Amino acid sequence: MILRDVTTIWGNDHLVRSRPSIEEHFDVLFVPFTVGVHLDHDRQWGIFSRDGRLIDSSGYFRGQHALVCGNSTTDINFDDVPYAPEQHYIYGGPIINHFGHFLISSLSRLWFLEFHEKTSPILCHSHGAIPDWFNPSYREEFWKGANLEAKDFATFETPVRIRHLSIPRASLEEQNFVHDVYGRMMRKIGDRIVGQRPIHSNTTPAYLSKHQMRNGVTKIGNEEEIIDVLRDAGVEIFCPETMSLPDQISLFRERQTIIGTSSSAFHMSIFSELENDIFCILPTNLLNSNFKLIDKAAKNKSRYLFPKSGTEQHENTLGFNLYSIVSDPKGIAHEILSRID
Repeated sequence: MILRDVTTIWGNDHLVRSRPSIEEHFDVLFVPFTVGVHLDHDRQWGIFSRDGRLIDSSGYFRGQHALVCGNSTTDINFDDVPYAPEQHYIYGGPIINHFGHFLISSLSRLWFLEFHEKTSPILCHSHGAIPDWFNPSYREEFWKGANLEAKDFATFETPVRIRHLSIPRASLEEQNFVHDVYGRMMRKIGDRIVGQRPIHSNTTPAYLSKHQMRNGVTKIGNEEEIIDVLRDAGVEIFCPETMSLPDQISLFRERQTIIGTSSSAFHMSIFSELENDIFCILPTNLLNSNFKLIDKAAKNKSRYLFPKSGTEQHENTLGFNLYSIVSDPKGIAHEILSRID
């Protein structure tokens, strides 16, 4: 055996059966993203109470009590800030550009739509005007899947006071917890995206490949040697970035066994009720608990694998944050094939 199962997890992976709460706040301050500053480094934005403290239920966290950007307070004087035009808004959280974070965080407060009428604008933080939130096209498809369009949203380029703000707590908080309702919400969104397309069950395992990708977070540089062995064994190879959103969702709904290297593409399993068997090769001996959160909400049976011999890692190579070389790619492929039931 040249692969070991990764058991060291970065973050928490709590599954919560109950629904998140909705908090009601009055006379709060909306401070937008700072123009030209990446979300992770912007300490100014947020929803603040009159004492200048960030309202906890509105925060963007990665891990328990771990604010992404340390935006815990503001020194803006409420009395210098005008009121927003509407009497009531519902907070939708930050709109995040990265595909995976968009799925797990930007959509996570929309669970409230199943239980409450959409009677007020959904107030979000984002760079760019609201029409920009619908590009690239996958965002528009997800918004439509949630029965939302541009007129349902609101944002502001300068600070404003909000008379009454309802804050649905996140149904998935990165590296911390996921509520059952998140999975149910995402499967309903997936149903609307694929429409009446029939499900054609297929027992052929699928491999999610990065061999055509030119940039991203992680990549195994000699992945094609893994692919060659799997293809020869009858595994079908897919490049998710070249597929339509309905095709990606359908893949997880139709294929029991999904193989690949660490990627946000595996988050698409949340749209499936199939409870996929996932074999994921990691670039390090450490698993981001976001993958486990999706697994628990989707009821996946996942194995996260790392070569016992380790990997040769390179930073900032060919457009990837972490570029790895494995020592025995063909052996890795053969072992994965032997593990498939």
